[in-house]
Amino acid sequence: MNFKRLALLLLVVVFALAVTVLTASASYVVIKDKNGVCKVIEAKEKTPATIAGPFKTKEEAEKAKAKECATGGTTGTTKEKQSGVVDKIKDKAKDEMDKVKEKAKEKLK
Repeated sequence: MNFKRLALLLLVVVFALAVTVLTASASYVVIKDKNGVCKVIEAKEKTPATIAGPFKTKEEAEKAKAKECATGGTTGTTKEKQSGVVDKIKDKAKDEMDKVKEKAKEKLK
């Protein structure tokens, strides 16, 4: 009877360790394929198509996918994000040019 309990306990510990190792080694990343479709995949490291991650759980990766691959508004496609960044840079450059012009006018007075 004592041997059966010991064997069962050993089996439970081995199973728990196996589940822990498998769970700990899994990581998820969000990728965007050549057609622009976002997917959550299980990967050990980042891939060239990775846009977010790695995440420990699939749920975290799904949340990031929803955020990174949202449609509509200013948080839409990559092209929309890039054009927004370009516009910000242009506005900043214009502001800097205006400041330089004001300083030049003050020096000429």
